Amino acid sequence: MAALESLNFNAETAIHYIHCLLSDVPMTLALSEVAPMVVPSPESTIVKELEAIGCRIVPHQLNMFKEPLERKFGFVNFFVRESLRAESQGKVHELVLRWISRELADQLASVNVSVTLGQPNDCYSAVPFLRALHEECSFLDASKVRDSKKLETFLLSKIHFDDAGSNLHKNDGG
Repeated sequence: MAALESLNFNAETAIHYIHCLLSDVPMTLALSEVAPMVVPSPESTIVKELEAIGCRIVPHQLNMFKEPLERKFGFVNFFVRESLRAESQGKVHELVLRWISRELADQLASVNVSVTLGQPNDCYSAVPFLRALHEECSFLDASKVRDSKKLETFLLSKIHFDDAGSNLHKNDGG
């Protein structure tokens, strides 16, 4: 059922659409070995909290890039399926971020993959952020580069969205 939901899903209409970056992926690790690790565990306390308010985290896209580097990198996107409109979208977002930083990180660590948030913390949906990134960064123009998603993923991997002020040094040229 979740696979069908994911196929028929439109990210533009989602309240919660989360973009995560995968890094340090061993070259020998197949995408098929990573895929089960991005599925929320039904035993998770955070997943149960979300279910209690009528919400479910659904993986939407998983992509890996294999370059002449020591490790692969990629991204995974999730949306939140709401059976009824949650009273507090802020609470839903907080729970999803907590799930990513704790449980998703642990699940992926079991196959030696790291995960970080690929969007600002306070954005419920990555769509407007990623759209603005493409509008402002001409080098991400799909007509100018072979794989704009790969370049976007690499660029975002150099930015830390999960720590307040962690990018301030970049403003000083450092």
